[in-house]
Amino acid sequence: MKKLSSILAAISLSVFFVAVATPSVSSAAEKREVSQKVGKPLQEALTLMGKKQYEEAMRKVDEAKAVPEKTPFEEFKINEVLANVLVNTHKEGEAATLYEKLAESSFVAPEQAEIYNNGAIALYARTNNMAKLLDMLPKWIKTHPNDTDKMFMLALAQSKVGQQKAAKDTLEELVRGAEKAGHPPKSEWLLNLANISYKLAGNKWDKNALAVVEKSLHYYPNATLWQQMLGGMKEQQMNDSVKFQLYRLMLAVGALKSGEDYTELAQLANSVGLPAEGVSVLNAGFAAKELGEGDAKERDNRKLMWMKGLMEKDKAELPAEEQKAKASPDGNLDVQVGEDYIGYGQYAQPIEAIERGIKKDGLKKPDAAQMALGIAYYNNKQKDQARAAFKQVPASSELKSIADLWILHIG
Repeated sequence: MKKLSSILAAISLSVFFVAVATPSVSSAAEKREVSQKVGKPLQEALTLMGKKQYEEAMRKVDEAKAVPEKTPFEEFKINEVLANVLVNTHKEGEAATLYEKLAESSFVAPEQAEIYNNGAIALYARTNNMAKLLDMLPKWIKTHPNDTDKMFMLALAQSKVGQQKAAKDTLEELVRGAEKAGHPPKSEWLLNLANISYKLAGNKWDKNALAVVEKSLHYYPNATLWQQMLGGMKEQQMNDSVKFQLYRLMLAVGALKSGEDYTELAQLANSVGLPAEGVSVLNAGFAAKELGEGDAKERDNRKLMWMKGLMEKDKAELPAEEQKAKASPDGNLDVQVGEDYIGYGQYAQPIEAIERGIKKDGLKKPDAAQMALGIAYYNNKQKDQARAAFKQVPASSELKSIADLWILHIG
């Protein structure tokens, strides 16, 4: 929105020139003339305002107001100057009321009325007069449909008075308009839309609310949004295989923020036969100082040592498992071996194994195989191939949303 100071400057400048251009005569019979008795103190008030002597300026305005038998035009000129003095003496509410009244005057040209209404809206916003904003803003937007700042102001006002559904509709209209015009929606629009959607869902990150956060990630990716997005997804009901894939992505984007998260991912990895990945996750938790600190130090170290023992056993068996997988008529063992290699930080071998498994018949979870292949390529810094693998996860898969987020993360 245009800054309030610039709006009021435009108003003050217009008042100054109008006042100077108005002839000062002894007779006020003409409709648009100001008598000497009224004009002189008003001119003095304007001069004092230029010197920032606002209290003295107010006394001069009061002097003009005290003149008897003023014409409607003189009343109008007094209110013009008075409104500006009120703003500068921090009586914004009174000034806003006067600006609104001035805008309706027959002495004001349409373009000047627009300036006054704009000033009134800005002052009502500053004074948190929601009733007036909800009255004036829809009228303004009707004649200024491209004024996105005023639409956003309306959404904020609607939200503040509890009209969350109306606020959501206003914000969605803003976002649609920007995207239709080929522009990114402003981050503050999306942030407020996400928060309102969250409230409307009963303070939960439902699919609608998360869809807004995901849209924000497309335009303004940052760690906070990733944490919000994936943290919200974590609250959804899901089976362990989906949770495992979600936590893998959380680790990749730096959204694992607690020792419990690191531990859960490590346990999920181990439960699907990937102890090496479990050890890697625990080590990451120790490096982030989310594990192995304070009273939990001994417990976390025991868990790490236990999982390292499982990893050593797995590592010794891995070559034989690979040969067995190659001889298998279906690709399930190939994919398992490939995922196992990922945990050891060997990326050429998992890519070869997983691709071999995908080409065979009888693959039980082809979507999970594509996820594993995408992660292997990602870790091997082959972004194009990683994106291509994640895109192969079908729309019907419960892993599709996570695959799409991997693509977004890769860029």
